[in-house]
Parts: sequence; structure tokens; C-alpha cells
Amino acid sequence: MVLFERSSRKVALAPAGEVLLAEGGKALDAVSVDVIMCGIHERTAVLRDGRADVSLLHGSFADLHDLDTAELLVESRPAVFPRRHRLACRTSLTMADLRDEALPPWSARPKAQDVGQLIQLIALGRLVAVVPSSVRGQIRADLVPCRSRTPRPPRWCWRGRGAAARKPWPNSFVRPVPSPSA
Repeated sequence: MVLFERSSRKVALAPAGEVLLAEGGKALDAVSVDVIMCGIHERTAVLRDGRADVSLLHGSFADLHDLDTAELLVESRPAVFPRRHRLACRTSLTMADLRDEALPPWSARPKAQDVGQLIQLIALGRLVAVVPSSVRGQIRADLVPCRSRTPRPPRWCWRGRGAAARKPWPNSFVRPVPSPSA
């Protein structure tokens, strides 16, 4: 089924895409969704204790042993430094370049509860971080993002295995999106 018509000049909805847009909008209007705002280190806990059905995770810091996941997309992950940092002038980094740096696992001290606190700790020179490119807009002018070769996909995560699987819908709703070449 063709949803988009693509050319070198534009992308437009195909007739099937028009139907999907209209009908999908109606279906979404009929769904009630509550959003839970929580810190990065809480995103698996809200699944395990039943407060949430699906969570969005960045990186590989979480214990996922009893959870199902699906890759959402692959995004770049710039390393962020204070301007005076020795690596701030680099154009590209690998994780090996950062091996001697104070990188946060989220359980480290000082502990950042959210991106804002993480940015403050970086500005104070307490640590550096490799962050999802989606937070680039929150990086202050006194900090330097540097392209790193450490892509990590954001992942949808849900309770899907064993006795913890109470709701079947995430397994049918959350699926990896095939690449355009597939």
C-alpha cells in the first residue's frame, strides 16, 4: 500500500495516505491518554508498578530484564561540554575519547533529575554527558555540543513478558517502523 508519493521536489499523501490520515485522526480522537511526567531514572518503575502502560527510554541505562522494547528511531547523540573543557574544541568524538570523563549513569552523584539539572551540572564542570539530539534546543550558549559516534535509539518500553503482562495492547500497538528501503 502506498501512503506517500515522493519525487525529488516534494512528498505528498497518496489516496491511501489521505484515508489513513482522516480515519486515524478519528480513532485518536476517541482515545483518552494520560501522560505521566517523570525523571529519566523513573521511566521503568512506572511500568513495573502499573502507573504507565508504555514509556519512552533514551539510551541503555535501564534494567529491561522483564520488559519488552521496540526501537523508535536512531538519532545522533552529541556529547555536551562546558566551553572551557579540553574536548570542547573537537569536531567529533567516540566513547573511547570520553573514558576518563565523569559521565552520568543516572544513579551517580550528583544526580540529575531531569535535562535541566543535567545541563546545570555540565555548565558547572561537574560532568559531561552524551545526550539525545532531540534535547539540542535545551543546550545553553555557554555549552558546546560535539558530534559523537554513539547513536542510541530511543525505545518504546512496556510490560510484556510473563505474569507482568496485564494489558495486551502494547504488543499490537508498538512495533518498529520499517526503514524506507524495506
